[in-house]
Amino acid sequence: MAEPWLLPVDFPAYLEAKIEVDDQSLNPRLLRRVFERVRGLDSPRLLDIGTGTGAMLRRLLDGPLRGRRPAGRPQLMGLDVERQSLEVAARRIGADLRSAGWSVEVREEPDRLVIRTTEADGGPPGPEVLLLCGGLFDPDLDDRLGGGGFDLLTAHAVLDLMPLEPALGVMRGLLHSGSWLYATINYDGLTVLLPLYDDPGFEQRLLELYELSMEQRRVAGQTTAGRWSGRRLCAALPECGYSILAVGASDWTVFPGREGHAEARRLFLRTLLTFMAGEALAGAELSRAAVERWYRRRLEELERGTLALMTHQLDVLAETRR
Repeated sequence: MAEPWLLPVDFPAYLEAKIEVDDQSLNPRLLRRVFERVRGLDSPRLLDIGTGTGAMLRRLLDGPLRGRRPAGRPQLMGLDVERQSLEVAARRIGADLRSAGWSVEVREEPDRLVIRTTEADGGPPGPEVLLLCGGLFDPDLDDRLGGGGFDLLTAHAVLDLMPLEPALGVMRGLLHSGSWLYATINYDGLTVLLPLYDDPGFEQRLLELYELSMEQRRVAGQTTAGRWSGRRLCAALPECGYSILAVGASDWTVFPGREGHAEARRLFLRTLLTFMAGEALAGAELSRAAVERWYRRRLEELERGTLALMTHQLDVLAETRR
């Protein structure tokens, strides 16, 4: 039973709130390489795993694909288990495409949302975006995706939630030889909150329990990439048929400005604090009173505009072996 003092979590709203933080954290060197790669494709076929509200698809549409009228029709697909998040993605992507000058049609189907574009004057078709409701390990996934052969597969802040080697194997089967995997915001075992808490040993243990919950996560009985997903990904890729092209840090460094945090960042940080407190309570090691005191103190600092967060993460770019 949830504690009455824990704030409710609106997960799609959290995903939207973290877009700006992620935009400032993505490793720019790797992001440039991916954008250049996509610009060089005549009719790119791209897949985003765990797409949520479509943040990575929107980056691609607003970056290398914005304003392009390629000979072939770009096809972007997003896969996620949460229908509610996909509905937000469809609204946001549709609005972005209209602002880029396309005429947009959104069609809702039981297992997907389809976004089709044409020139505003009825000219040639533009990008097509398919948002599929499902998971990476669904037995019918290949058929629903129209087979493999993707040029680029993106996995944004999601591989820590999956059994790593099985996930890399499935993704390898969806890519053709020489295709790229771009895995971003992979947590790698460090979270720091400032200012220092008045009982630093308590906070250290609370954060350890938060990270331990990542290690205890199971999907179909298998462990996930967990708290060390960044380094574990780097170790697993060569064993799973990939060559690593580049690795770079994508740390969250969320510090307040002169007027504190903007509302989106406050929502982002409030939600993270709620996740941390909830996982600490689930471990039943720390007293509820002590966790509540910590939680309320950090929320007060957030509202006063003094709370800061630092989190270590890695972006990884890999190529399927030829």
